[in-house]
Amino acid sequence: MVLHRRSENVPPPGDCGIGKPRRRFFGAGEMDLPETKAQPDFSAAENGLSKRGPMFFSPAVREPVPRQNLRLAEIDLPAAKKCEKGKEWQGVYQTIKWEGEERVAWIRLNRPEKMNAMNGTMQAELMEAIKRTKRDEKFRCLVITGEGRAFCSGADLTEMGKDLDYGEILRTAYNPLILELQSLEIPVIAAVNGAAAGAGFSLALACDLRVVHESASFHQAFVHIGLIPDAGNLYFLPRMIGYAKAMELSLLGEAVSAEKAVELGLASRVIPAASWEKEIRDFAEKVASLPTRAIALMKHCLQKTFETPLPQMLEYEAAAQKAAGRTADHREGIRAFLEKRKARFSGR
Repeated sequence: MVLHRRSENVPPPGDCGIGKPRRRFFGAGEMDLPETKAQPDFSAAENGLSKRGPMFFSPAVREPVPRQNLRLAEIDLPAAKKCEKGKEWQGVYQTIKWEGEERVAWIRLNRPEKMNAMNGTMQAELMEAIKRTKRDEKFRCLVITGEGRAFCSGADLTEMGKDLDYGEILRTAYNPLILELQSLEIPVIAAVNGAAAGAGFSLALACDLRVVHESASFHQAFVHIGLIPDAGNLYFLPRMIGYAKAMELSLLGEAVSAEKAVELGLASRVIPAASWEKEIRDFAEKVASLPTRAIALMKHCLQKTFETPLPQMLEYEAAAQKAAGRTADHREGIRAFLEKRKARFSGR
């Protein structure tokens, strides 16, 4: 659907894919697209279709990701099986807790005795819980946090064998998980209740917002075992804090305190221990009360910012704004402004 007329000197930005089926990703080197490419298509948002269709807000890559690398590793889940599309989860989670409230879904990493280290079962259950949240349109915010004194201490090294192909583990387990998390159109909050190290740091970075417990800390720990940051870490981190600081944290592997994380721009706020649970819930409810479809469009456009030339970015903004302007929440916002009252957004 062509949403606007484009002048001859503005290159077409390509198909944005809001509410569309999954498709290949386009990188910075592919932005000069031929005239036959479509304009940004936000028709799903305009027509009121599902606000959590299976599209990706993906990190840019220069080549299509092979199909076989987008499959979650086949993992036998104890006492439960991965649910089929369109059906609710019927089993019992072993390594996480999932909780659905009125507008907010919660995922709690639940291996406190291992500082919530991530093993194969947790990867599979996280993927399933994210998909479960995506399927239910009543949820307008997702919170990910940890049980015990850690958020997530990274991969469980005690469950890894010798001579592993780390690249294949990333391609079949961690990378699909990060992409699935990024595909959520609702805002995702990392409530970092303790240490976030290695892949746990990457998981927090993949969320839209990070709020931190006063005792929380971030650890770019890969260098200490002779590895590089992964699971999207090297994509997200320099975009948040700049190349120089990202290099410093990656090279030295030093811990970042809660206060320092806010100073660097890694986190939004520090919450005292005494009011942690209440403030997290209040914050999540505040985020869930915002205009959900406008947030989805913001996320989509912001994901493109670093690889998109200004003329194309202006076109994306125009197309997204047209879609946002046709939502019920926009109409409610205008009415509330004229009536001098607080808007009551419905997420539609």
